[in-house]
Amino acid sequence: GCVPWVNPGWFGDEAMQRFVWSAPVMNDEDLVLQRAGLALDYRGPASLHGLTVGGVLGHVYADIDPAVKAGRVRREDAVSTELSLRKLLRGRVDVVFLSRSGLPWWLQRLPELQQGVVVAPVPRQSFQRFLMLSPQMQAATRDAVFDGVAQMRSNPGWRRVLARYGLSPA
Repeated sequence: GCVPWVNPGWFGDEAMQRFVWSAPVMNDEDLVLQRAGLALDYRGPASLHGLTVGGVLGHVYADIDPAVKAGRVRREDAVSTELSLRKLLRGRVDVVFLSRSGLPWWLQRLPELQQGVVVAPVPRQSFQRFLMLSPQMQAATRDAVFDGVAQMRSNPGWRRVLARYGLSPA
């Protein structure tokens, strides 16, 4: 199998030894969306002290969770990104994290985000996205995936799509 658009760190595989990984496909960022009217100058996790972060159940936020455990940040999870964003729009949480690559889709799905939230100028984190392949994948299939990634990374059409969303190839 193949899991697209993921990062080895999300699976505890920073050394890229547990799974088979493609070359990086694109660069992305986790943005900090804050409710309109919140006076927040996000510069890192310490900026969130005293605030409520809207998370997604089951997601690990390694940079924020220690502050949550220490009681400096409150975390209120929802079962989905959409519900977390809706909590932000209703003022039930102060900030939500969302990938730059996903933001355009969410702006179409929830047009009220245009007026109800502000994207902090400093992203929470920057990272690369890869394809994660099963170690049991047939060698010929794996090689075809790797070839496809190599072709995609240099494809002008792919570069235009990424640029349209404020992204760049890895």
